[in-house]
Amino acid sequence: MTLSIYLLWLAVARVAFAALVTPANVFTGCQTSLPGSMVSVYNNGNATAFTSGTQCNTACANANGGYTHSYYQPSSGTCQCTVKYASPPANDYGYADSCASTLDYDTRLITTSFTLVGCYSTPPSGLSSIAKTGPNGCLSSCEKYTQAGFYIGSDPTYYGCLCGSGSYTSQTQCGPSTYYVYQHSLSDASQGLARRKREERYDKETKRIVPCPKGLTACAVQGSSSEAYECVDTASDLESCGGCRHGTYLSPNATIGYDCSHGAALGQSTCVQGECLIKACKPGYRSAGGLCIRRKK
Repeated sequence: MTLSIYLLWLAVARVAFAALVTPANVFTGCQTSLPGSMVSVYNNGNATAFTSGTQCNTACANANGGYTHSYYQPSSGTCQCTVKYASPPANDYGYADSCASTLDYDTRLITTSFTLVGCYSTPPSGLSSIAKTGPNGCLSSCEKYTQAGFYIGSDPTYYGCLCGSGSYTSQTQCGPSTYYVYQHSLSDASQGLARRKREERYDKETKRIVPCPKGLTACAVQGSSSEAYECVDTASDLESCGGCRHGTYLSPNATIGYDCSHGAALGQSTCVQGECLIKACKPGYRSAGGLCIRRKK
């Protein structure tokens, strides 16, 4: 089997596996605002006819957009899908289908083998801290373990992540000062380990073609030939935050990143863990969903 056919086989296998997974509908918190790059979905042709977070999660799963999160707002009855997760300051208190305010967004993960155990006021024992990330990245990183948890760290602009197998006490309402704890079976953990090994092999083969250092993404260069690319840290790059601005070298339809500086006041925007953090916008712009957008006249 040639390398190109092997890589194609791996890519098809990934897509086929994803297609077999039913919506997980796993609660990840109540949010007061939306992250960037949201896509609205409809219920029988109506954008404001959704009545639950579960209904919204199913709609996002069937939208075939590769989305990871669903956002349902009870007050408007709207449902939106995205590959992003709101920054920690947007986290509010509440449970699934019962957020503190009907203006909040009930957020759910679309694809995962984990289920929510509950939220706790004290950190679970026996779990080890790993790279700080959002819930989707956290649970994906912890899939070879039976338990995972995410929380807001001492720096309120970051999420923390815990993996392992331990115990937990002091269950409480989910919110900004709590630990969200998830678990899945030993069988799921074993499958997660095997899948991660396959993906590591895929990544190893891919690096033979695109020699970017670990942690950097080969981003396509706008206006250049299809063979041109540059290595970018999409977790912190101001102009390619969360993904390549013009697709990647191997996947032109990959997640499109954001230019955090667009519409932002000079020196008032940063990219942290793939999310734009805006402190102030230029005159004529306003902050919305983690980006600066032009005000309507």
